[in-house]
Parts: sequence; structure tokens; C-alpha cells
Amino acid sequence: MRLRLIVNPIASRVNTRARVPITSALAAAHELEVVETGQRGDATKFAREAAAVGIDVVVVLAGDGTLNEAACGLIGSSTALATLPGGSTNVFGRALGISHNPIEAAAQLLHALAARSFTRIGVGAARLPDGSDRWFLFHLGIGFDAAVVKEM
Repeated sequence: MRLRLIVNPIASRVNTRARVPITSALAAAHELEVVETGQRGDATKFAREAAAVGIDVVVVLAGDGTLNEAACGLIGSSTALATLPGGSTNVFGRALGISHNPIEAAAQLLHALAARSFTRIGVGAARLPDGSDRWFLFHLGIGFDAAVVKEM
């Protein structure tokens, strides 16, 4: 399978000790391409590009924010999305039963890919005042919650 690994190098749990064995394991079993985010919106762009060139799976080694960006880039495509925990909480991955240890999560991913075990999940959308849609996987903060996150 063709994989694109999107890495947020400044995510709280992304480090060389985890990244090297993950990329080595993925590359040993699949055709792997690695890209790093540098600014907001990069994960959406990288995921959209991956879908356009027929990448089978976009794997995100980052937190929930980068994962959501990548998901937004895949809306409407047949490219699958996988998550490896690189953030401090990784709520989405935990909800799916994915290990909080990135190396163990990579082993789970490799097992799922070998079994061709894919599960389609729904996404939500919120209509923004400008008429555009904001897509989300599991949680949307509005009002006070959104104001707090914006300040963080």
C-alpha cells in the first residue's frame, strides 16, 4: 500500500525515539512518503494532495488538531485516514482503542493494514457565518469553549 505519513514535528509527543522506529516499520511493509507540517493548514494540503495522487492511506503522527486538518483534506476522497498519537491527549485515537504509545499504535496500524481492516466513520459539519462548512471528527467547540481554545 502507498502511505503518506504527516508528522507535526512540534507535537508534544513527537520525538526521534518514537519517529525513527515508526517510519522504519511503515517503510518496511509499505511504500512510505513522509511530510512535515510547518504551519496551520499544511496537514489539509498534504492530505488533499495525497488523495489526488492515489495514496491509499494518510497516517497522521500528531495531535487531534493536525488529525482534524488531515481529515478535512480527505473529505470526499477514497483515501483512508489513520492516526498515531503524537499529541498530549489524542482523544480521537483513544476513542477508537488505539494505544497511547505511538510505537504500539504503529504496530496496531500495521496489523490492521495487513488484514485490510478499514472502518468508515462519519464526520460532522458546522456551517460558518461565511457560508463555508467546518468539518470535524468527534468534537466541535462553539461559544465559550471555542473562545478558550482560541486563546490557548
